[in-house]
Amino acid sequence: MRGSWRIGRIMGIDIAVDASWFIIVLLLIYTLGFVEFPRELHAGRRAFGAGADWISITLGVAATLLLFASVLAHELSHSWMALQWGIAVTRITLFVFGGVAQIADEPDRPASEFLIAIMGPLMSLVLALVFGAAWVWLLLLDSTRILGVSLTPLILLASILTQANGSLALFNLAPGFPLDGGRVLRAILWGAWHDIRRATKWASRAGQFIAVGLVGVGAFLFFIESNGGGIWYAFIGVF
Repeated sequence: MRGSWRIGRIMGIDIAVDASWFIIVLLLIYTLGFVEFPRELHAGRRAFGAGADWISITLGVAATLLLFASVLAHELSHSWMALQWGIAVTRITLFVFGGVAQIADEPDRPASEFLIAIMGPLMSLVLALVFGAAWVWLLLLDSTRILGVSLTPLILLASILTQANGSLALFNLAPGFPLDGGRVLRAILWGAWHDIRRATKWASRAGQFIAVGLVGVGAFLFFIESNGGGIWYAFIGVF
């Protein structure tokens, strides 16, 4: 991607951030650190201004960075499997809508397509289970009061990371190309029909249907329910 900066290298793959990544990072830090965490921790008081709450702000920063670390793990899982099949991966770029792995060549058989595509959602599911286990453990530990301090901040952090990774796994499994689920669908159809063009056409049609659905849901939420989150659904659908 143009306008991106290399920040590191993992498994021989360049890791970069796009300019748009900084926008979403700032939005997430504000939303989580200055609105959501203060509301949960302090019954509605925001952390912005004279009453700034360093705990909420720190949690907002930590949650944002861990969310993108989870996205990076998702993309690295795709990349690792691609490397196992001898397919080069040149770069992983984090941007406003998540991350993308730039794989040098398309898989040349249904099995490799299927395994490369499924690895990302599986990693997100594993992370959701890990953070979910931490969430439950922290809740149980907090209920005993054995430590003498409230674990609510950590409980909230684990909760958000559990839900975010679970949502990432489910969304990416939607059977519409070019989502991971769409690539899984294409691999299955490719294996059944032995015709990648036909499989791609039908997987792409499913992707178009899902995109229109997302725009429709976004419009309903924004115009009928007055929910600003609808804008994100519409943006993702258009993208």
